[in-house]
Amino acid sequence: MSETRKVQFAPRTLLLAFAGIAFSAVLLLTLTPIAVIHMLENHVVSGSHDEASAAYYLDALIAAASFALALAVVSFLIHYWKKSLLTPIREINRLLVKNGDLGEAEIASLSKGNLTTTAQTLADAFAQSKCAKNEADRFRLVAEAIDYSVLMTDPEGYLVWANPSFTRMTGYTLEDVIGRKPGHFLRAPESEPSTTAAIERHIRDYKALDTEVLNMTKDGRRFWAHLEIRPVFGADGAPTNFIGIERDITEDKRTEAALEANCVELQQRISDLQNAKGELEAERAKLASSADELSSAKDAAEQANRAKSEFLATVSHELRTPMNGVLGMAELLIDSDLDPEQRDHASAIKDSGESLLVLLNDILDLSRLEAQGLELETVPIRLADIVAAVTDVMRANANDRGLELKAEISPDAPEIVMGDPTRLRQVLFNLTSNAIKFTDSGTVEVFVSPDSIKGGNFIRIDVTDTGIGISQEAQARLFERFSQADSSISRTHGGTGLGLAICRELTRLMDGDISVESTPGKGSKFSISVPLARPNGDAENLAADDLPSPPTTVRKATDSWRVLVAEDQPINAKLMTAIMGRLNHTLTIAPNGVEVIKELRQGEFDLILMDIQMPEIDGILATKVIRSSDEPWHDIPIIALTAHAMAGTRDTYLQAGMNGFVSKPISIDALVHEINIVMNPAGSSQHDTQGLKQESQATESSPGTPSEAPSEDEEAFLEDMLSDLVEGDDQSAA
Repeated sequence: MSETRKVQFAPRTLLLAFAGIAFSAVLLLTLTPIAVIHMLENHVVSGSHDEASAAYYLDALIAAASFALALAVVSFLIHYWKKSLLTPIREINRLLVKNGDLGEAEIASLSKGNLTTTAQTLADAFAQSKCAKNEADRFRLVAEAIDYSVLMTDPEGYLVWANPSFTRMTGYTLEDVIGRKPGHFLRAPESEPSTTAAIERHIRDYKALDTEVLNMTKDGRRFWAHLEIRPVFGADGAPTNFIGIERDITEDKRTEAALEANCVELQQRISDLQNAKGELEAERAKLASSADELSSAKDAAEQANRAKSEFLATVSHELRTPMNGVLGMAELLIDSDLDPEQRDHASAIKDSGESLLVLLNDILDLSRLEAQGLELETVPIRLADIVAAVTDVMRANANDRGLELKAEISPDAPEIVMGDPTRLRQVLFNLTSNAIKFTDSGTVEVFVSPDSIKGGNFIRIDVTDTGIGISQEAQARLFERFSQADSSISRTHGGTGLGLAICRELTRLMDGDISVESTPGKGSKFSISVPLARPNGDAENLAADDLPSPPTTVRKATDSWRVLVAEDQPINAKLMTAIMGRLNHTLTIAPNGVEVIKELRQGEFDLILMDIQMPEIDGILATKVIRSSDEPWHDIPIIALTAHAMAGTRDTYLQAGMNGFVSKPISIDALVHEINIVMNPAGSSQHDTQGLKQESQATESSPGTPSEAPSEDEEAFLEDMLSDLVEGDDQSAA
């Protein structure tokens, strides 16, 4: 504010100074002669009268001359003031009125020559000039920093400014091209005339344009540029400038040309391949009959494979369904009050059913291995746990036959390895079971150690027995499917000859191998060698509870649940009624998915045990309908109870919205285990999780594909289906 005041009062101070000088000059030139005259009068008083008159006239003349001189000085000062100060100020005021954005009061004040208004207006103009300079500096920094060439022309297209990138890109300095049209010196002669015409037309019509042009530098080098032209309009809408931005796209053009050349070459190669194809077709025509026969054979083989898979799936379901009733009822009988003879009969039924189930699982395992549909998992496992899980189960069988079952792990063997515990345990179960089965007296020993021959991460597991032994001839076909040492073995010891074939397939799947050493009458040693990597540092520090181990489910008392069972088979329904009654649960039976929805709408339930294959609406579709509902029961826990035990079925059920899975034939312990997990998720232990995983792997026996999450169309379909069910119930009630 002080600077503004100084600017405002500076012209006034100057004016006062000039006035003071003029006044002093007049005073000096007037008083000085008077003083001289006064002195002369005093001197002449003493003289004659004539001398006095002469002095008087002289004084008058001097006074007149002094006054005239004073007027001249004042006139000169006034003229100097007008010429040197007032005239420039008037010109400044005129320019301010002409070019400034002023109000009427300010224009009137400037027209009157008010120096204060002039000073204030100039101060405002200087401030605006400073802002414009700062803005110009920022614009200059941007213009100098970017790699694109930026040009500015007047409305007629003559260049008025260019940034430094323009010089770097073209070689022209601003002095070289100022006042010239860019197209006259930048455009290469071989440029497309249509492009040049389009640029000129858009400039003439003051329109924006984006195009690609072939330019040349000052030294004649050609380069491709992407050009953007934008017109600039003033406040009155009249065009003031054109802004042009050019980006060098020469490398892009070269890449494009290379791609086009590659495309041409590819087309030529395609043409050559088509010619070669024609030649091959000619050769193929000669082999048409043989190819047709091979194709027919291939189709027949694929159809047979599909039929086999479908047959196995059907057999699995149809066998497991009645076996569910057989084994379930047998288990209920064993748990009831029976005398020893009745309990023995019931146990025989259960053992026979389990033997049949083992055979069924072997067949399904073999089918899945044949179709390469089995996938291994890799998790940290403790070798001692694997061996203990097998020997603890098989020890009772060994004791019944009067055998000693031993297990030893070499101190050199790692405690924890990475592998598939389920498949490793399955192989060891098969080998140990065979050793006990074919040994009448003596010992069966399991020994685990590093494989000193193969080295690396290979672990060797030997199962040695003192049994009947195997001849060299029989050893050659021992691992073939449905093969045994001789026909008398199946009559004496039973079995289908699938166990060792499955062991070989599983060990090969684990990148290992299996071998046998045997002497008839002395015993046999079956050895597997598989690579089991050592875990990383984190896995080595796992606690015992963190490692997978066989589930140790103990039937325990739970709360009394209201259970809805979806089951269309009367025997299975009767079995579930008995099981649920023994577990103190309240049971309601629904024979199909439609009835499940109706029961949910009419009553309250805590849990659904859902069969899969049912009439009208199957278990999967019924689950999807429940999950898509807006009713309070849309999130009720659902456990799948199914005889479908093929690969991928568990994932299919879980993705459909189910919470658990139990395969038929149903084990009461397994069912209680799964119910406890589903109904008490926060309290389930890691053993529960591992048990589920192992049960899933044990029941999957052929390839399958998990279902995807429901699409929007499927969700709409489910909502329509639920609405139809609701409307049907309402009409029935009416």
